[in-house]
Amino acid sequence: MLLMAHFPLTRHLRPILHGGFLIAAAWLLVWAPPSAAAVEPVVEFFAPRDGRYVMGDSIEHTVAVTLPRGYVLESEFLPKPGAISDWLDLRRVDWDKENRGSEVRYRVRVGYRVFKGVRSAEKLAIPPLPLRFRGANLVEAQAPEWNFVLNPIIPPNTPDNQVKVRDGLAAPAIELGPHRMRLAALLAGVVAVLAHLARRYQVLALLFRKRGPFERAHRQLLKLARRSSDPVVYRQAFRVLHRALDETAGQTLLTGHLERFFRSQPSFVELRGELELFFARSQRLFFAVPAAPPPADYPFERLEALCLQCELLEKALRRNGAERQPRTGVYGPLSHQGQGEGSLKAMAFVSPSPQPSPAGRGGRTRAKQ
Repeated sequence: MLLMAHFPLTRHLRPILHGGFLIAAAWLLVWAPPSAAAVEPVVEFFAPRDGRYVMGDSIEHTVAVTLPRGYVLESEFLPKPGAISDWLDLRRVDWDKENRGSEVRYRVRVGYRVFKGVRSAEKLAIPPLPLRFRGANLVEAQAPEWNFVLNPIIPPNTPDNQVKVRDGLAAPAIELGPHRMRLAALLAGVVAVLAHLARRYQVLALLFRKRGPFERAHRQLLKLARRSSDPVVYRQAFRVLHRALDETAGQTLLTGHLERFFRSQPSFVELRGELELFFARSQRLFFAVPAAPPPADYPFERLEALCLQCELLEKALRRNGAERQPRTGVYGPLSHQGQGEGSLKAMAFVSPSPQPSPAGRGGRTRAKQ
């Protein structure tokens, strides 16, 4: 305006400027993008016929909503399963989507269950189901309220003391004959296979066999080996092996009876040297120096090795009914003495390096009284 006041020529431009502003405003009104028009969803409601519903019945509804493409159902706005009222429960809610050209169709399925006992027919209504869709603008739709009639389970005007509970239906009988035959054939086959395996591998003999005296003694020595450094346990281990020798000989076996023992049990001649040394150490342990600690030249492991050799001879005689050469001892192989007698001068014990602590070995033993 100041410029127009100072410059008279601008007065002639005023009509032109006003006309230009009017033309620009008209052009904007014509060519401006239109605002999003309101969308009217097409709602279809599918419900069962209003039949004779009673307490505990389920009711299924389906709501189909058709909208332009681009609209999305707000699933978080759907009701959650649970109690709607004191007589109506919402059991499930699920939905799916179907594209139809420029439109999209949503189907929402809901399941209700009625928990109301009535003594006469009563008209009830399931409330509307609201739905929301997100797109160019917010669109809301809802399934209509649905009315139905709830009928009593008990006939009307029937006193409670005259109500009779119907008996349940009996379970249908199932023919078990073919099943019994198949089961019997299967069991017979299993028994036959087990019997063959038991005979082939002598399972019954292993299960019911009686353990020999040296096998029992070796188990007890393995138990005592954990405390083999204790002098009392060491003497108990000697008694265990003495009892096994006594049971094998059929009498109390002393040092003077060894020759007679070897004649009655020739398989033990191979252990003559170790048995004589065992009896000599036993004589010194129990009679010469009763309170002496375990001797260093006859450790607990050597006693256990002798018991193991006796156990191996015992098992060989039981399996084969004949003498069998003893296996390698715990501390090394056995060296034979005398071709005629077939005896062993001694068992060559090769101590491992480092020597394991006797307390770290597990085992079982018996003791000679």
